[in-house]
Amino acid sequence: MITSRTRAKIAELSAQPITDRLSSTAYEQVVEKLCLPRCGHTPNGELCKEAEKVHRLFVALLFKSYSGLN
Repeated sequence: MITSRTRAKIAELSAQPITDRLSSTAYEQVVEKLCLPRCGHTPNGELCKEAEKVHRLFVALLFKSYSGLN
């Protein structure tokens, strides 16, 4: 019998490739829509704390939309 913990890990591992692809799209959008208007430049590596929060939320939104279509 598969435990709920194992089931959750399987779901996480199967979603990871999709999340990785969506993450780059989300990063580009966060830089374009938040970082550039706010700071005037592209971050040199790490996003600031606020941009990182927006990035995580945007990835979650994209994933939910993607999974809803499939």
